[in-house]
Amino acid sequence: AIPAEVLRQRPDVRAAEMAWAAQIAKTKEARAEMKPKFSILGVLGLAALSGGLFSAGSHAFGIMPQVSYPLFNGGALKRNVRVQSEKEKEMQSAYENTVLKAAGEVRSAMTAISQDKIRKDSLEQGRNKAKEALDLAQNQFTYGLSDYMGVLDAERHYLSLDQNYTLSKGKELTDMVSLFKALGGGWKPLDEGLEKDRK
Repeated sequence: AIPAEVLRQRPDVRAAEMAWAAQIAKTKEARAEMKPKFSILGVLGLAALSGGLFSAGSHAFGIMPQVSYPLFNGGALKRNVRVQSEKEKEMQSAYENTVLKAAGEVRSAMTAISQDKIRKDSLEQGRNKAKEALDLAQNQFTYGLSDYMGVLDAERHYLSLDQNYTLSKGKELTDMVSLFKALGGGWKPLDEGLEKDRK
């Protein structure tokens, strides 16, 4: 349920991805060192065996193809390819572990938000019932149907539930911040983006 592009904006995921991409480039470069290289060398100049240096027949040019092939250091190049390939696998593994860790942090934050919302809704219902009980106890005391101890008990129960409800709301907001951090943060709200598009 977590889009991959959202996780990619995390700094640790982006750094691991860039390190892996850089290592892939190094592996390709090591493999390219083992292949023969072809080049053409061109020479243009003046040459005079007889007559003036700047006469019509003194112009000279030459084209030479060149081929270079690593014969004597082939073993070292093969070892380098193996080393770079192993490093590439290591970077890939580090990248995958970073992505899995990021996804785990996002899932944990989403689960915590869901559980806190259930707890907050339950506490809100209990707090509302406790408020009704407090109002009833105050009415009974006002009309002389009960003593003040009933009011004090109902008030203590209501205040306890109200405090727990407030703490639960704070915990839910803290978990929202944790989710924001787990997703990488730093993006602008959707409304701001829409306003910029309209302009």
